[in-house]
Amino acid sequence: MAEKQKLEEQLLSPDYLESDEWKLIKNVEDYSKDRLNTVAHGFDHTQRVFQNSLIIGLTEHADLLTLLTAALLHDVGRDIEIAIGADHADASAHEAKDFLKSVNFPAPKIKRVFEAIHGHRSSREGDQGFLESRILSDADKIDSLGAIGIARVFTFGGKINRDVQETITYFKKRLDKVMEQLHTDRGKRMAEERYNYCIDYLKRIENERTNIK
Repeated sequence: MAEKQKLEEQLLSPDYLESDEWKLIKNVEDYSKDRLNTVAHGFDHTQRVFQNSLIIGLTEHADLLTLLTAALLHDVGRDIEIAIGADHADASAHEAKDFLKSVNFPAPKIKRVFEAIHGHRSSREGDQGFLESRILSDADKIDSLGAIGIARVFTFGGKINRDVQETITYFKKRLDKVMEQLHTDRGKRMAEERYNYCIDYLKRIENERTNIK
C-alpha cells in the first residue's frame, strides 16, 4: 500500500523531470503526434505506452528522460514498415536519432534512446538490452492486453483483412507469448489483470460461437 501511495504521489508531481527536460519532452511529443497516423498504433497508443513506461520507470529507478523520449518515438517508423516491410523498431530508432540530433537533444542520451527503441520489439527478446529498453518493451506489450488490447487486435485484423476467427486464433497464440516476454516485476503485475480479462473474453466468445441457437 505504501509503495502504491508513493507511486501515485510521484505521478501527480512533475518533479521526476527537470524543467529543461520537460521542454525537450514537449518537442518530442509534438513531433510524435505529427508523425503517427496509423489506426492501431496511433498517438493514443503512444500516450498509453508513455504512461506505462512512466509507472514502471519510477518503480525501477530508470533514466526517465531516455525512457519517456523512447516511448514517444518508438513507433514513428511504423509507416515505413507498412510501406516497404521494414522492421518498424529499426526504422523508428534511426528516425528518432536523426530527429533528436536536429533539436540538440543531449548527445549521450541519443544513443540510449536509439538502443531502447531498437531493442524493444519482441523479436529481439533474446537480447534484453539495458533497463530502459526492457521497460519500453514491457510498456508496449501491456497495451496489447486488456480491453484496449482486444480493441486494437480486431482493429488491426480488419485493416489487414483478417476475418474474426483468424484474429481470435492469432490473439490466442500471442497472449501467452506476451506474458512470457515481460521483463520487469512491475510490468508483470500490470499485465496480469489485463491478461486474465483477455482469457475471460476468449472463453466468452468461444461459448457464443459454439452455442448458436
